Amino acid sequence: AKEWIAECKKFHPKCAKPKYSSLPTRLVDVLSLSKAGKVKVVETQKISIDSGIQYVALSYCWGLTPTFKLEKSTRQALLSGVAMEILPRTLQDAIKFTRNINLDWLWVDSLCIIQDSQEDWNHEALTMRQVYQDSFLTVAALGGASKQGENICGGQDSTIGLALDAWPLHQRGWVMQERVLASRTLNFGPYLIWQCQEKLADEYNIIARSLYKMGFELNKHEAILGTWTEIAYDYTSGTLTVATDRLLAISGIISAIHRRTGWTNLAGLWKPFLWKQVLWEKAFDAVPESREHTGLQPSWSWTAITGGVMW
Repeated sequence: AKEWIAECKKFHPKCAKPKYSSLPTRLVDVLSLSKAGKVKVVETQKISIDSGIQYVALSYCWGLTPTFKLEKSTRQALLSGVAMEILPRTLQDAIKFTRNINLDWLWVDSLCIIQDSQEDWNHEALTMRQVYQDSFLTVAALGGASKQGENICGGQDSTIGLALDAWPLHQRGWVMQERVLASRTLNFGPYLIWQCQEKLADEYNIIARSLYKMGFELNKHEAILGTWTEIAYDYTSGTLTVATDRLLAISGIISAIHRRTGWTNLAGLWKPFLWKQVLWEKAFDAVPESREHTGLQPSWSWTAITGGVMW
């Protein structure tokens, strides 16, 4: 992994962080673990963006077991520092890995967004484009960490690596923009898989390039609409715990496309091509009885229903 990172830093200009990158509202200070034996959350408003801070972003599934997280009642404890042992195993592994590559900061949604504050959640959800685009590296736990004791590699059979869209992590709707927007991703499964803007590799050289999705190209203006329809199909085929997140969970990609093209997006549809965009239909492989209304408007947008859509 360190060799891939070093190669990317030195030889891949497409993967470099944006010149004027920003910091997330909060970061986990993993250096405090070696200094004080505790992990703490730092609110970054007093840290200059010129300080050169680099951070790792974690992409993972929460699982079903209740875990320690940032809430109004735990905020002060996390700002002061908590024992690493009370965190889920996946987060502990991500913290150790961050230190192992000599970085001091980690972004994790469960520790960096106040989970019982709708105001904070709404604000932070709209910053996902910056969080993943500005991170030094995204670490993805492909196995999903569905159990409290499961480590960052998960408990999946190694054969699942040949069909990477089948990984538990990639079934989660929110993860789509994490996959698309990150410039570098190190995937943890039965073996390591490296994905950046200029290279695909795995530690055993067993994954055929054609079987792995290298991310979505947002640099070629003429291909962006086609790229969007592919993104939307894959995204809507995933799952969301909260149906009303249907538009919010892809807002980072919408923002990235808007910044590149200037196009206006109306409820998930691009205004310059609205006459084409409203002709979406249910995906052929979608289960009809799984269709439900999300409660979002307007009714002629794909965001109004659950399940996969296509054009």
